[in-house]
Amino acid sequence: MFTRSELEIKTTAELKDLCRRYGLKPTGNAGYKVSYITSLMAFPAIALHQMNEGKGLRRLTFDAYQNIGTALDQMNSPTDE
Repeated sequence: MFTRSELEIKTTAELKDLCRRYGLKPTGNAGYKVSYITSLMAFPAIALHQMNEGKGLRRLTFDAYQNIGTALDQMNSPTDE
């Protein structure tokens, strides 16, 4: 995901936007960059751990991918009108 040095050069507003994108809350006081950095650094490990335990997001089966593809093909694409 991100290295600590990549996160430390970002502004507090940019870190806040990243946390909002991934649905994360800052750890501690939201006024400090380190609160957002801590949450963003822990996010991938926690997500993988929950995935292995069967919580949260799950891996799709090949059949599910095919069904999604079929549904998208049937919906076609929007027109300019």
